[in-house]
Amino acid sequence: PAVQDSSAVGTGVVWAVGATGLLGFEFTVVGLESPLAGAVLQEYDALTGASTMLLDISSAFAVSPAHAEGLWSGLDSEAQAALAGNLVFATVQTQNHPTGEVRGRLNGFADEPTTTTTTT
Repeated sequence: PAVQDSSAVGTGVVWAVGATGLLGFEFTVVGLESPLAGAVLQEYDALTGASTMLLDISSAFAVSPAHAEGLWSGLDSEAQAALAGNLVFATVQTQNHPTGEVRGRLNGFADEPTTTTTTT
């Protein structure tokens, strides 16, 4: 789980880019306790409790430590199924909290950027 006593919050949106096989994403975080160390999209396995990294989005935060956007190419059928099944989490890691200061579930995706999640 994410840090319980952090005041950091975030929002995110993901969307399918037509039938191109691309996934667009945009995330914003504020109130991080320490500098950003990384950010990933992870699939959660409800049977084992384990998570698997699907996409490292750390470089998307390079321009601004509070905002990331980009395209995910090569979205395979397993990742699509995980997104459709609400099994994907965005995790923002900081220097003080390398396992994640902010984490939130992505609640599916659509053809337009309308699916949002608020993370705490």
